Amino acid sequence: MDRTTGVVIGRFMPPHVGHKYLIQFALEFCDNVVVLCCTLPGEPIPGELRVLWLREMFPSARVVHVATENDAARRDAPGATDIWASTIREAVTTPIEFVFASESYGPDFAHSLGARFIPVDPARTVVPVSASAIRNDPFRYWRYIPDVVRPFFVRRVSIVSDDGVLAARLATRFGTVFAAPYDAVFSSVTGYPVTEYDLPFVLKAHAASENALARHAVRLLFSATDSVQIATRLIGREVADATIVHATVSRYDLFIVDEPEAGPSRSVEWSSTAVARAGARVIRVGGTIEARVSAAERAIRAELADTGQNPY
Repeated sequence: MDRTTGVVIGRFMPPHVGHKYLIQFALEFCDNVVVLCCTLPGEPIPGELRVLWLREMFPSARVVHVATENDAARRDAPGATDIWASTIREAVTTPIEFVFASESYGPDFAHSLGARFIPVDPARTVVPVSASAIRNDPFRYWRYIPDVVRPFFVRRVSIVSDDGVLAARLATRFGTVFAAPYDAVFSSVTGYPVTEYDLPFVLKAHAASENALARHAVRLLFSATDSVQIATRLIGREVADATIVHATVSRYDLFIVDEPEAGPSRSVEWSSTAVARAGARVIRVGGTIEARVSAAERAIRAELADTGQNPY
């Protein structure tokens, strides 16, 4: 029996669970599936990133990046279907038997390609979401965002603290995960304190920990430290390296300075001063641990409300 080929075309901005159902349907139906990711410069999610996501999500499919700018190929332009059909034929050299889509343009595409149209959840009753809805309010539609895509939308909160207690408590309160300070993790396992000479290794390891956890985060990712705090602890003074400071500030959406009743350490003060001076959004919470958790929670909810993303 001849092997069959099907195509799926879309912007996938971002890929979501509905797309996952669509492409997996095609993979179950056909021997070969080609996914065409159509992108344009300046879109809110870079096309190269969307292609990487799709390739990781569907390793058995062939993912083709179509980045051709053509005003005549706008969806509402006359003849757009034939233009896109020609683009598909250039990308897929083998005969195309099937076109899979949930959008209304599916039948016309299939006709232009001489293929059979296979509708998949056209009314969006199986997966009631769209990519535009996710872009507009990712927190509300978080359950429809695949793990590989979540780091793009997750909000990162750094806890400037001498320990990981507040970060752990807040992660529990918001039903998400937190990254423990990797310098402390490494020392606890090896029995040796990390030093200034270990700084590049520890910074890389903590970033790797955060990035791995971001796929499992639920809207928020708390970190019990950051690069400025780690560097401050290891060198024993305020960080003067502007590269480290600005990279840290750009990585997190909010910094919460943990000030227990005994007062913060010099390391905490140096770290919070460095990021605040660089323009970070910094909030201080003090008192008992319960008071600090409650104050931090209120501050986070207020920040989310300001952006229109507070489904808690």
